[in-house]
Formats: sequence, C-alpha cells, structure tokens
Amino acid sequence: MDRLPPEPELDKPIGVEGSQPPDSDIQFEHILDTFNATDVAVIKCALDAEDIDYWFHGEFAAANLYGSIPMRLMVRSDQAERVREILKGLDLSIRQVTLTDSQGDDSQVSISTDQGKDISAAEATIAETPMQKHKTGVPSRVPKYALVIVLLIVAFVLFTRYWSMRGDSTEELYAKGEQSWAEHNTSKARSYYEKALKKNPKSDNYHYKIGTTYEMESNLDRALRHYDAAIELNPKNTGAYYRRAYVYLKLGNYERAQKEFDKTIGLNPRDPAAYVGRAYLYERMQDYEAALRDYEEAIKLDPLFPGGYLGQGSANEMLGNRNEAVRDFSKVIELEPKNVLDYTYRGYAHSHLGNHRQAIIDFSKVLSSYPKNGYIYYARGRSYLDLKDYRMALEDCDKALNLDPTLTEAYLCRGTSREKLGDCAGAIKDCNKTMEREPGLPGGYNSMAWVLATCRDQKQRDGKKARQYAEKAIMLAEKNKNVNLAHYYDTLAAAYAETGDFEKAAQMESKAYDLFRPLYEKPKDKADMKERIGAYKNRETFAQWKSKKPKE
Repeated sequence: MDRLPPEPELDKPIGVEGSQPPDSDIQFEHILDTFNATDVAVIKCALDAEDIDYWFHGEFAAANLYGSIPMRLMVRSDQAERVREILKGLDLSIRQVTLTDSQGDDSQVSISTDQGKDISAAEATIAETPMQKHKTGVPSRVPKYALVIVLLIVAFVLFTRYWSMRGDSTEELYAKGEQSWAEHNTSKARSYYEKALKKNPKSDNYHYKIGTTYEMESNLDRALRHYDAAIELNPKNTGAYYRRAYVYLKLGNYERAQKEFDKTIGLNPRDPAAYVGRAYLYERMQDYEAALRDYEEAIKLDPLFPGGYLGQGSANEMLGNRNEAVRDFSKVIELEPKNVLDYTYRGYAHSHLGNHRQAIIDFSKVLSSYPKNGYIYYARGRSYLDLKDYRMALEDCDKALNLDPTLTEAYLCRGTSREKLGDCAGAIKDCNKTMEREPGLPGGYNSMAWVLATCRDQKQRDGKKARQYAEKAIMLAEKNKNVNLAHYYDTLAAAYAETGDFEKAAQMESKAYDLFRPLYEKPKDKADMKERIGAYKNRETFAQWKSKKPKE
C-alpha cells in the first residue's frame, strides 16, 4: 500500500472499566460517585437516551472489590450541566452518590430520592439506605468492616482445615488405620485407609487394606472390588490374591478360589499360609488327600507353624488316621500352650478314637477357661454318653441347652440319654424338637424311630411309626456321604421286628452289618448286629433280645 488506511473512529467509552477518553480537545468532567450498580444502570439508560458522551471509571473494579471503590461518572464538560439536569429527575439511591459541581466542589443541587424528599448533594454523601444500615442503626460503613471480619473468619477456618489435613501424612493415616484394626474397629480403620487412599490413589496397599475391612464385615462384593483394584495397580500383590481367594471360597466359587490360591503360591512359593489356605479349600471340596499334601508342604516350609499342624490333623481325622490326628493336635497345643481352645480339636480326636476319658479331660480343660461355651458342654456330654454315664451326659446336655438353645446336636444327645434312662416320653420330646428345628437332618428322624422301636416302656413303642421315621431318615441320609448308613439300617431293622415282619428285619440288619464302618462304630457294635440277625430270624423283637443281655 502507498499509504496507511485512515484511523478508525473511537466509540464512546461507555461503561468500560479504566477506559480513557480519546486523545482530543474534548474534556471529560467528574459528575458523581456511586457504589450502587442499580444507579449505574438507571443513569446509563437516561444518558444513552439523550445521546450523552459518558463513561464510568472503576465500574467493574468496584464490583470485584465488594463496593469498596466508587463508580465515578465522567461526562463531556460541555454536556455536564445538561447531565445534572437529567439526574435531578431520576429515581436513584442517591444516598450513596456524591455529586460535584463544575468547580469540583460538592453540589448543592437537590436530587430526588426514592422517598420523594429533596436533599443536597452534600447530604447525599452521608445519607443512609436499608442496604447500608442495619436495624440496630449502625452507620453505613459498618457492614464493610463486618464483611471483612466474616472473610477473615472463613479464611481462618479454611486455613486451619488445610493445615489439619496437611498435618496427617499418608503414613500417619495408615498407622492410625492399623491401630484401629488392632482394636477390632473395622469401620474406623477403613475411614483412615480411605483418607490415605485419597492422598495416594495409586496405592495398591490401601485398596487391599480397605478390602480386608469390608471382608471382615462380610461385605464381600465391596471387598472384591478393592482387591481387584489392588491387583490392577500391582499385579504382584500376593496379599490381594490370597484374600480374594478366600472371598471366592466364602461365595462357594471353589474353581475361582483355587485359581487365586494357585496364583498366590506361584508368586510366593515359600509362603506356608498360601498352602494352608489352598488345603482348606481342598477340605471343603472333600479332597482330603490333596489337602494333606498342602498341609505337609506348609509344615516343611515352617515347622513351627501351628496352622499347618491344625489343618493336617483335621485332614488326617477325615481320612480315618485318628492316631496321627491326635499327634498333630498335640503339636498344636505344644506350639500354642496359651490357646486353650486347641484342646477342643484333640478332645474330638480322642473321642473318635474311643478314648472318651481323655476326651473328657481335654473338654474340661476348655470349660475351665470358657465356662459359658455350650458346644463344649455338649461335646463332653457326648463322651459321657459313649461311656454309658447317662446321668452325666444328661447334665452336660442340659447345661449346653441352657447356654445355647439352638444346639440341635444337644437335643439328640439328651434324647438318647433320656431313652437309656427309661424316660421315653422325654426322649420323644427331644426328638420332636430336633426335627422341628432341622427338618432336613436325618439324625432326628432316626432317633425318633429308634425310641419308638426299642423303648423299654411298651406303651411308648409303635413299630409302624418307627418304620416310617426310619425310612425317612434313610432317604435323607443317603444324600450325605458322611452319614453312617449302618446305624440307620440297624434302626429300620428294629422297626420291622416291632411290626412283626421278622424276615424283613433280618434282611435290614444284614445290610447294616455289611455297611459297618470301623471309622464310626466299635467292634462290639458289629458283634451285636450279628447277634440281632439271629434274634430276628428267631422272631424276637429288639426289646426281647435286649432283655436277655446283661444290664449296662
């Protein structure tokens, strides 16, 4: 281009904060100051209508500083008098306005107020408004100071909160969580772990810890979500795999639980607890051989690990290795001499071996420290029953049921004790209570059938009903691999004999003899079964056969 284009005309600097008038001979004059944005809007409308050149200095700055800077109306000097005339007719909150004359002094021109009263500009500078005066009559400047005080209080609160949060590092929050966990306060522990996680959202350990609190509260879905998050952040977090395996085990998903235990062992093959966990899973799956192998591996890794011997004893017991089980449980007691509850396991192992006196000693040891444990009273009562000490058995079962009326096994034990003591009516009540509480338990029906078929009191015997209960018991028992069917067919045989069907009775007793399992019965029981086969063939009922036997 051979020359620059002409300069564009400047628009009127209306309402632009900090704007200056264009460089020209035109002079702008200060007319008034106001803190009220409504006044500014009213003035703008009036001056725009009259084509007045004006601008407000500090308009937006005043808004940003909560009214601490006035908005100053500047108009062309040659239009100043006209503007003053216009302002006289406006309904302004003039109490906040300072009006100047052409010499820069406070104007004595009267301006209309919203109450319809004329006041001078000088008076307007100190007049009061509802927004600037409280009901108590405090002067207009007080709210500004009050606002400053409020802001200082808010700032102090925020500052205090910031430093209080800043003072708790992630390590301190984690330590508080661990302390709460040790105190068994899982919800409080979780709150600390969650705060630590907010400070460090990439921590797999905090997710893991939160998961353990949810698992402890049986909220397994949430526990899984946090274990998943921990593993996603750190695929080598063996603790998360280990706990996730237990969650799946509790949910009954054994296949997934086994994969998680396998992964745990793959990451850390020297961890005995991982083998114990997987062995426990195998026990739930009734694969006791596999469980025994894992327990043995755990003991090899840590010969002083009580959990390894405890699990090994349980597996040995289920496999019928009762002497080995007693040895394992004795090792547990040796390693944990202060844990009196360990005597419970050895007591059961002795009981299954037929060492009932030793079992009673172990159960009594537990009761000396836990006298309100109803289940141990039942266990000791069961050993008394096997020793044929029916009164002591009855006494322990009564104690057990007084402490815990939900113990179905105790009703069965007490019912048998009552039947042996000749209280058939009491025995029938206990059998009914058992069936009422657990209608799917075969033992209740079998015990009822036995009482009705063999009771000493002839009035209480009912062969037909006994056979019905016995058949129901066998139907339920056949669904359970761990039930001793020999005992159930023995009862059915007695029921048939009581109805006079001796041929069928002999057949059922022969079946019971064939099903005899040394794991559950004693040699004497098998000898008695053989005798009863002959008795039924000779058309004798169980009560008649029993009357010929020496009294116990």
